[in-house]
Amino acid sequence: MYGLDEIADKLDISTKDRHTALGDAYITAIAFLKIISRLQEKGPITWKGLYTT
Repeated sequence: MYGLDEIADKLDISTKDRHTALGDAYITAIAFLKIISRLQEKGPITWKGLYTT
């Protein structure tokens, strides 16, 4: 399991406003978008596909 700091570091996201509600939400949103982008490079994805293992 990873924390937000490790994820941000891995995805090269600035943690300037870390530990504030808005800053953490922003970092999480950017991380989500970057992860989705990487998944799309491997082929089409669906919301259902994100929840199945």
